[in-house]
Amino acid sequence: MTKHEFYEYIHSFNKKHGEYTGEEIFAIGVAHKALLHTDKNWNELAEILGISKTGEALRNWIKYRQMENNTLPKNPKILSDKTVNEIGLEDVTDTIEEKTRALYIQQTKTRDTLNYYRRAMRDEARVDLFKQGLLDAMKNLGELSNVECPKRTDSDITKEAILMLSDMHMGVNCKNFYNTYNPEIAVKRVSHLVDKAIQYCQRHKINRLTVLNMGDMIHGIIHTNARLEVGLAVTEQIMKAAEILSQALNRLQECAPEVVYRSVVDNHSRAMASKEEHIEKENFNKIIDWFIEERLKSSKIKFMHDNLDDGLGTFNLLNGKTVVFAHGHQDSMNNVFQNFIGATNRFIHYALLSHYHAEKMKTYQGLRVFINGSIVGTEQYALSKRLFNKPSQKILFFEDDDVIDVSIDLDI
Repeated sequence: MTKHEFYEYIHSFNKKHGEYTGEEIFAIGVAHKALLHTDKNWNELAEILGISKTGEALRNWIKYRQMENNTLPKNPKILSDKTVNEIGLEDVTDTIEEKTRALYIQQTKTRDTLNYYRRAMRDEARVDLFKQGLLDAMKNLGELSNVECPKRTDSDITKEAILMLSDMHMGVNCKNFYNTYNPEIAVKRVSHLVDKAIQYCQRHKINRLTVLNMGDMIHGIIHTNARLEVGLAVTEQIMKAAEILSQALNRLQECAPEVVYRSVVDNHSRAMASKEEHIEKENFNKIIDWFIEERLKSSKIKFMHDNLDDGLGTFNLLNGKTVVFAHGHQDSMNNVFQNFIGATNRFIHYALLSHYHAEKMKTYQGLRVFINGSIVGTEQYALSKRLFNKPSQKILFFEDDDVIDVSIDLDI
């Protein structure tokens, strides 16, 4: 009831000051207790009723009268609404157990929430500390060489290329009858790849080069055989891979007036070895991206951050056609058409994948799927599966509706 309704209730008794009976005062007092706290004024009520009690005395009289009549509403904050003489040991024990269970549940929820918050803060602090360590190491690196970007005429405006970079697996040390690989050989293979890319781009006079970091630049910690085969700690893998890519990107500015860098996460760079416990965005490839962008912040390279999500990117070519790219550990040549078109709700002309370490090309319903090779070549896992593929990377050239697929052999 509102304060206005309460005063109308008092006037309904048609009594003057001092004429209210005890039962009437009790009924009015109970109604007064139900008012909002801001609407209550016990001293004012005592004056209206014309009684000799103070406001506090009137309030206490109403309260104890309710207790005697067992009409006092149960307060959830006290053990029972019974009188002291009526409460037995069983009542107290049951209520205490109920309150204890409720308190334990709330404590558990609070503890879990705080543990999650602390873990998130701890992980964030580790990332910040790791980034600071990379920044400190970056200071000891030499300055990148100055590169002169070429100029193009209007007739070359629609010419562009995509360089697919993937599966360097920095940290792997392998030597078998089919392939030898280590960090030093990785540097040589990437350098050879850049040399060839520059030659082809200058020959085709392209206007824009898009460099795709398609993942697995480090070997990581995800499998037991991966850890056994690795000669570098993860931190060293990240540092070396990031610097190799930084040097490569800097030189690739010779390819075109416009150089664009895009990237997706992968499986070998995931922060947690367990696939079930892993969160896709917790990926060391994002640290590599951060290092590269920081290292090349004074360059003219455009670093794009417009992916659909961490593992799936899309962009348009100069001719208006659509490209979608992913690492490939969640995709295959047979499902990319329906998956990618369903995800983007538009027709896709080219889908680019890596992960499989073997070059492939397939056309499906007008969609062209290109799968990249690898920089690492046949390592121990591939050897155990009898998968023999020479190291290679793809560079695709586009002009109008034409596409040229160039495979650069890295078996040097």
